[in-house]
Order: sequence, then structure tokens, then C-alpha cells
Amino acid sequence: MKYLKLLLYVSVGLAFNFNLFAQDKTIKVKTERNSDNSIDFLYEKSLPGSYYIILELDNLENANRPTFKKVLKQSSGRLFTLRPLNKDKGIRFTYKYKYTMGEPNPEVDSLFQYVLPFKTGSKVGAIVNKDFYGEKFLESDKNTSWYSLKFYSKTSDTVLCMRRGTIIKVRDEFDNNSTKGKRVTTKSNSITIEHLDGTIASYFGFLKDGIFVNLGQEVYPHTKLGAISNNYDNMYSFIFRQFYISDNETIYNEHRKLKDAEKGKKFIMPYFKTSNGSVQLENKKIYTSEFNEEIFYKEFSKREKKKYLKRLKN
Repeated sequence: MKYLKLLLYVSVGLAFNFNLFAQDKTIKVKTERNSDNSIDFLYEKSLPGSYYIILELDNLENANRPTFKKVLKQSSGRLFTLRPLNKDKGIRFTYKYKYTMGEPNPEVDSLFQYVLPFKTGSKVGAIVNKDFYGEKFLESDKNTSWYSLKFYSKTSDTVLCMRRGTIIKVRDEFDNNSTKGKRVTTKSNSITIEHLDGTIASYFGFLKDGIFVNLGQEVYPHTKLGAISNNYDNMYSFIFRQFYISDNETIYNEHRKLKDAEKGKKFIMPYFKTSNGSVQLENKKIYTSEFNEEIFYKEFSKREKKKYLKRLKN
């Protein structure tokens, strides 16, 4: 991903504050000069979810500042303040920054229990794929952690959320036949959810105009996400992948080539609540979906649960 770079000259005699934004889609950085010649670095984030930013200062005069790295969760705020070594003089500098969706190396409970994505009592089958598609079809480097699940059904059904989180991306632009017969494609309606622990889950394979949730919406286990499309193999199916950023210096760019799309990610093989207990799904084996109040409120604090129940009554 290209760096965004600005050259700023801040002098004592200037009578105005700089108010410059680096022009990019999701993260915009703004600088403001204060009366004491310090510089505030501020940001605005246009999309929900966590974003990891790396900002570097070059050609720095009259100030000291190492490379700045931070996870941004709020829609706006202050990154840091650059203070002059000589308070009677201004600061001269250039800066550039890059960012990625997600939080690098979050603390993840590898045994966390997910719910199957269909209503309670449903018979659920899944195809487990550990063969990285990029290595096989796109000549990209192997991702040794690659793990993908394709849930399938003989009838059109509603996909249910598997864990509490926030909708951070929705793609709803392709007709339901656009992926038919294709094994590797970017043309799939999808929902991306960020979980409370920093992991990110993607659900691929919804009908056009068949997505029921909105960007920024909080979702819970068994929230209705959308209707499955008839992708291929004459089966109603959707694909589920979950990952977190494992390489701090690998910046995810949604516009980069498909062969590089999975670099810097650690994929997770989740456990699911089934009638047979908590299990990691086996290829083409059938499971019965189970769900209860305990698993619904698993990631709620007492205060959040009380607030949620109060909202239901109103």
C-alpha cells in the first residue's frame, strides 16, 4: 500500500493553524498547530471497527518523535502531540502513514465456543478446506494457517451469526449467479464482523439484496445475517473464514491483487457447540445445531446484560 505523505512547515510567525488531511478513503490524519508551537496529530475514521495505523515522521527539525503505532477504535481522536525542543521556534517535518483493518496479535481464546450458523435443531454439514487457494490457483506464497469452512444446505436458508461482534463491512452488489461454477472469485456478497477479542470473521455467499444487517450494527449469536445464495454444485452454501493480523508490518489493502490478499493473517479453526459437545468440525460430517441463553450472553458483562434486557422490554 502506498504511503500518504505531507510536507509541513510550521513557523513562529504564522497566524493560522494547519488543517490538512491526507486524502484516503478510511483514515484521514489532520495536523493542527497550537499557540506554544506544538503540533497535534488528529484522525478521522470513516468506517466502524479497529484499524492499526503506523505513522512515520521524516525531515524532523526542532522535535523528537519515534514512529507512532496505535490501534484506532473510535471514529475520531488525537494520535499524539509533537512538542518543539526550542519553544520559540516552529517545527518542520514530513509525515507518512499506512494502516490496516484489524488489531495485530490480539489475545485470542483458542477454545472459544461458536454456534452453528443455522437455527437450533438443524442438521449442518461443512466442507473443511485447509488447502490454501492462493498457492493452488494464484501462485502466491503459502499461508500455513489457512482454514476455511463451507457450510451447505439443500434448501435456501438464513445464515445466523456465530458470535457477538460488530458489522465492519458489507458487500451486496453481485447477483446470485455471479459465482456459479467459479472456485476462486472476489465476486461474492459478504459480511465482515469484528469480534470483541479482535478476531475478524467473513461470511461469503449471500443473495443480492438478501443481507439483513447494516454497517456498524452490533450482532449476537443467532442474529439473522442474510439469505444463502445458490453458489455452485447445485447446493445452497456459504463460506466462513476467521482470522487476525499476525504480522504488524504487513498492511492489508483491499485494493491489492487477489494473490496477496491473505498475507499477514493468522486463520483460526474454531470450536462449535453441537449436540456432541464442543468440537472442531470434520470434513463432510453432519452436526446438529444447539443454542441456549448461556452461550448467547457469554460475552456480556453484567451491566451489558442488564442494559440489553431493559432495551428488549421497551
